[in-house]
Amino acid sequence: MAKRTDLNHSQIRQAFREKGFSWKDTHTIGKGFPDGVVGGYGVTVLVEVKGGNGKLTEDEQRWHSDWLGWVEIARTEEDVERICEQIIKKGLDLMRTG
Repeated sequence: MAKRTDLNHSQIRQAFREKGFSWKDTHTIGKGFPDGVVGGYGVTVLVEVKGGNGKLTEDEQRWHSDWLGWVEIARTEEDVERICEQIIKKGLDLMRTG
């Protein structure tokens, strides 16, 4: 299957970067791997970008269910805000507990 980006991919990427987080595009990996890797506060999150009501492909569903780490779906800038808040909270918790 072709490795393409959703129409909101660049908007989501830019929103993370504007909030001071690192973003690395990974959509070309394919086989269900998420579209981007976000980093901040010592925390890494894999992010699947979906537009509107877009659904996960079978490969994405399989990948998400097999992955034992943190993966999120971002459709809107509000999702980016929520994910960033969770990253900050997790990062601060990690700093406190060492």
